[in-house]
Amino acid sequence: MYVWSVLQTARTNAIWITVLFTVFRYIATCHQLRSRIACTVSRSKTSLVVIFVVAAVVNSLQFFDQKHSPRRYNTNVNSTDEFVFDTFNYYYKGIYGVLFPTLLDFIPMCMVIALNTRLMLSTKRSMSDSRKLQRPTKRVSRQRSLRTKKMNSAHEE
Repeated sequence: MYVWSVLQTARTNAIWITVLFTVFRYIATCHQLRSRIACTVSRSKTSLVVIFVVAAVVNSLQFFDQKHSPRRYNTNVNSTDEFVFDTFNYYYKGIYGVLFPTLLDFIPMCMVIALNTRLMLSTKRSMSDSRKLQRPTKRVSRQRSLRTKKMNSAHEE
């Protein structure tokens, strides 16, 4: 009866922990000086606790889902209970029809895509910069070869 809600809570945790790791990896790679402050063990633990609490709160309404409600099996329902339950069902569908897909699918997907794209571009740029530093220009290589020839000729004399 409660397995679906527990599984949804675990799904929410898994998705947002993946986003958390992506954010920490991005900070550690692209902002190396800030990573000593931002990517600490205590911040990681705090972030994990916040993710677990928020996931439990967001998924708490699923424990009262109509499919699993004891009201489903009760035949003695008066009109007040019917109105309250229908109102709850209306808000439930609104919250979980819009809020849940946004929180669980759209926002994390956009964050992971944006951060990984930025990370790939940053890595590509740094590799390009390191190649430029390793490969000397023609003028520099010509000056080095002239210096080497002078040094070799001085040692031969």
